Amino acid sequence: MQKNEIGFSTTLASQIPLELGTIYRIGRRISENNLLMSEALIPLIRMRLKTTRDIGMEISYSYDFTSSELHNTNTISTHEINLNFYFIKRKTRTCPANDNW
Repeated sequence: MQKNEIGFSTTLASQIPLELGTIYRIGRRISENNLLMSEALIPLIRMRLKTTRDIGMEISYSYDFTSSELHNTNTISTHEINLNFYFIKRKTRTCPANDNW
C-alpha cells in the first residue's frame, strides 16, 4: 500500500514546548481489478522536552479520523499515543583547514 501524507503544525509559544497540528493521509492499494482508497484526517498535539543535556523526549497524542468509504478492520478510527526519545551526539567542531596548511 502506498501512503502519501501532508501535514502542518504550529508551536504555541517559544516558552512552551507544545505543538498543535494536523495531517491528511491518502493510502492507495491497487489490486487486480480495482483501486482501494483510504483517506484520514489526523489532528495531533505534541510536547517536546529536553530531559538531560544529551537526551530529548517527545510525547504526542493523535486521533485518526478515517474519512473514506472503505469500511473494514484496517480503516477504523484510532487513538495513538507516542513516546519518542532522541539521543543527541555532540561533535567537536574543528576547522577543516587544520593540519592541511
